[in-house]
Amino acid sequence: EIKFTVDFNEKGKVYYQVLPAADAAPGADDLIASGMMIEFAAGGTSAAQTVSGLVSGGAYKAYFVAVDASANANQSTIYAPAEFNTIDVVAPMVTAMEPMDGANDVAGDTDLMLWFDEEVVIGTGTVIIREVATDIAVGEIVVSAGNTALVTTDGKTKATITTGVTLASKTAYYVDVDGGTFEDLSGNGMAPIVGMDMWSFTTKDIVFVASSKKAV
Repeated sequence: EIKFTVDFNEKGKVYYQVLPAADAAPGADDLIASGMMIEFAAGGTSAAQTVSGLVSGGAYKAYFVAVDASANANQSTIYAPAEFNTIDVVAPMVTAMEPMDGANDVAGDTDLMLWFDEEVVIGTGTVIIREVATDIAVGEIVVSAGNTALVTTDGKTKATITTGVTLASKTAYYVDVDGGTFEDLSGNGMAPIVGMDMWSFTTKDIVFVASSKKAV
């Protein structure tokens, strides 16, 4: 939401409307018919007006037209719109992960991948891989540009984390990711991924075949 005040130099009414910046501008008559109204008993500054329901990180224009209190109700032309952007306060969300939660037959040298619903950059955080059975940490990766690749397509980012860890055969693991490990371009950090109920998988059974040669 936004709050603003309006200054008017005489008795009368000011009508206003806030629209997405991409929308067509209203005409003065339309604004009077469907806009919000502030009434002035005399010239001065209005009380604070509140417009809610705006989208985080959105671009908007506020349109105003004034009508005085004279018998012929002189109407101003519509004023040049006041343009503004709302602050982005929405954290990036993980939309997919690989290995998938609950996956089986995962390679022991797998990378960890996260997909986000918007463009992200590397923030500050650690990824920890733990055994489900023992809760022992078998890998701890401080996420950085050196071990993490980001690819952004159509405004959405895929993060690939190279763990440098080889996991044991046929073993269940889960992954914790600190909140803020990745953040959007407004500095909003991702929520943490914590516990085996959020991201767990089991590695595949790796069979080692021993061979021997009989001496002749």
